[in-house]
Amino acid sequence: MIHDGSKVAELEALLFYHGDPISHEDIAKFLDISKKEVRPLLLEYQNILSSREEGGLELLLSDFEVQLVTSPKHGDLFRKLQEEELKEELTPAALQALSVVAYLGPLTRPEIDYIRGVNSSFTLRGLILRGLVNRVTGGKRGAFQYSASFEFLKHMGIGSAEGLPEYAKYKSVLERLREQSQIISND
Repeated sequence: MIHDGSKVAELEALLFYHGDPISHEDIAKFLDISKKEVRPLLLEYQNILSSREEGGLELLLSDFEVQLVTSPKHGDLFRKLQEEELKEELTPAALQALSVVAYLGPLTRPEIDYIRGVNSSFTLRGLILRGLVNRVTGGKRGAFQYSASFEFLKHMGIGSAEGLPEYAKYKSVLERLREQSQIISND
């Protein structure tokens, strides 16, 4: 079944925004299509990506979930980028995401995105590479959760997140934002 371009575009936007692997079931729900339509739509998008001669994206596809990823043929570029990222000081965006994770973690990327108001995939990846944030499976339906790493706590000279400056004050503010994100996602 060939879909109109808008469904393929919606799929692409969903995969890009989500960042992490997403289930076929969630794709059907978010795109308002049947579960039977998901696999053909994914294969159609996969064909579009593979038809681009110099494309930089591809799909990791299983029977249950999919993820939009960068093509391994550009590995040298990514290694260079990672080396540069690790040399530089943390950006304001990285410090913001790290603060949210440290004061409120563990939490999922959509929760972090809601609190920050922007997509945090790239920022979280950089924090993981630096060893400041841990990513483990454990959220709703196996979603990844992010928390401050022991390396971060050690660097801060504290034994737990509760040792962060004004922890109780900021934790309560962030907790209210987290509750709001859950209310919105339940509507």
